[in-house]
Amino acid sequence: MSTRTLAAIVCGLIFGAGLAISDMINPGRVLAFLDVAGSWDPSLAFGALIPSALALLPTNRRGNAVLFGLNSSRALVGWRQTDLAQAAGLSEMSVKNIERRVTDSRMSTMQAIRSALEATGVILIDENGEGPGVRLRKKG
Repeated sequence: MSTRTLAAIVCGLIFGAGLAISDMINPGRVLAFLDVAGSWDPSLAFGALIPSALALLPTNRRGNAVLFGLNSSRALVGWRQTDLAQAAGLSEMSVKNIERRVTDSRMSTMQAIRSALEATGVILIDENGEGPGVRLRKKG
């Protein structure tokens, strides 16, 4: 079983536990939560959102190939942060913050970076049991 599959199962279990703990499986309670014009019960938001947020923590902490290999990838093709930012359609500050890991980027931002790097011949190797990595595509 891959780590991605295992993570999906664990996240599903945590989310399901959040539903049960918050009593979101009770139709009357769900209807009270959805009745914002009447006697609204906001407690379900906390019971479902907190476990969901906890389930996402491990996925945000694990290194992916783009984040792991950003400095290495730039070095392989001789790019500065400004070069990567321009190629990916981002601000230089965004690239700096991502490299320093002071911000969690959207998937679309990480995909733009990945596409820009792959267009130069960089191969980003995702987690495969031995860790993420970076290499250059063979010419020819």
